[in-house]
Amino acid sequence: MAAARIEQRIGRLDRFGRRHGVVRHRILLPVDEDNSPWTGWADFLREGLSLFHRSISDIQFLLEGFEQRLFRVLLEQGPGGVEALSAEVRDAIREERRSQDEQYALDRIALSEEPVEAFIETIEAAEEDEAALQDGVDKWLLGALLMKKQPVAWPAQDPFKLRTTKETLIPRLPWLEAFNLEQTGALTWRRRIATAHPETILLRPGTPLLDAAERYTRWDDRGTAFITWRTAAEWAHDLWIGFRLCFVVEPDIPISDMFAPSRVELAALRRAQRYLPPRTMSVHVGIDGIVVQDPTLLAILTRPYRRSDEGIGSIVDLNLASRPHILAGVIDPASFGGLCRSIRDRCRSALLAERSIGDAVVAAERLAMAEVERRRIRLRQRYFAGDFAAQADIQAIESILPAIACPAVRLDAMGCFIVSAEPPSIEAHA
Repeated sequence: MAAARIEQRIGRLDRFGRRHGVVRHRILLPVDEDNSPWTGWADFLREGLSLFHRSISDIQFLLEGFEQRLFRVLLEQGPGGVEALSAEVRDAIREERRSQDEQYALDRIALSEEPVEAFIETIEAAEEDEAALQDGVDKWLLGALLMKKQPVAWPAQDPFKLRTTKETLIPRLPWLEAFNLEQTGALTWRRRIATAHPETILLRPGTPLLDAAERYTRWDDRGTAFITWRTAAEWAHDLWIGFRLCFVVEPDIPISDMFAPSRVELAALRRAQRYLPPRTMSVHVGIDGIVVQDPTLLAILTRPYRRSDEGIGSIVDLNLASRPHILAGVIDPASFGGLCRSIRDRCRSALLAERSIGDAVVAAERLAMAEVERRRIRLRQRYFAGDFAAQADIQAIESILPAIACPAVRLDAMGCFIVSAEPPSIEAHA
């Protein structure tokens, strides 16, 4: 009879209650000869597992491996080999229980540092902001990339499917294939809709569609650099030249191919982002590298782009990408590239030195180390039990620690602004 089954029978006796402090066990075997495998089995239960003296429920997942080793010893060596095996098993059980004690201590530390209530509140807050999440992604998919929503059942607008048109700004090969819109079913941003329609996909970070959109955004460099002449009547100073830089601070997990990342890369990225979520940070600096603090200037720099068909009177923004002669009138084109690189490097260094970034990295690293240690203990237990694939899992988890400790500060977009109370001259505009 298996050790787990015997312990179950002992537990049933315990539930009847015992009136005596000492309980004597009498074990009846089919054969009571000293050289019988049954005798070796009973000796192993008593000396190796200590089954009759304490519970073995805490080592349940090790029992199958122990029993298989016992069967091999009985077959190859007979009952005489049980004594040595029992000593090895006792040592393994002692190590297992010590590891469990360490794991329990680490669990208590992790729970004290990251209460479950805070985690639940974060999830609930994200769920409450469904409209904001939808609005942000729709501006990109529908407004910028010119996809189109198609209701699944008219006139209800939700759930919906995404479709492309002739105007959609996504190359058919290879990226539209990556989005796989034809095979994607009904979509929704609202959990109540997904609950009422189980076949509907709830859009959240991590779903294949949003993963593809995020990778495409990083692959497509349109909009990542710009030069704008911004006319602002409220600007009462001399012509101002400066930059907006948008950085993303994230775990430094390299992706070899944005179109077809490997599962290993995606798994490592998701695991690392669990501890250090990506954060975007924008900064406005003057041509001298000094961060903009003036509220009036910041309001001018952060307002939406005004095209000629939506400008207020003659106040419109002018894209200088196709008008390099205007830029040449205010800054030396030969030195402009070097200036941009210098500003980028200075801002990146300043960003890494910010206390908020340092605190976030330290907290993420501490949390990751605690959880990785817990998982390492579990995986080590699997390894000792004969699961040699566990070593690869341990290495995969440990590999993300440097990516968290030294995150990447990626420049996502950079633009140059020329701010003036007056538009450029007609001659320069021509």
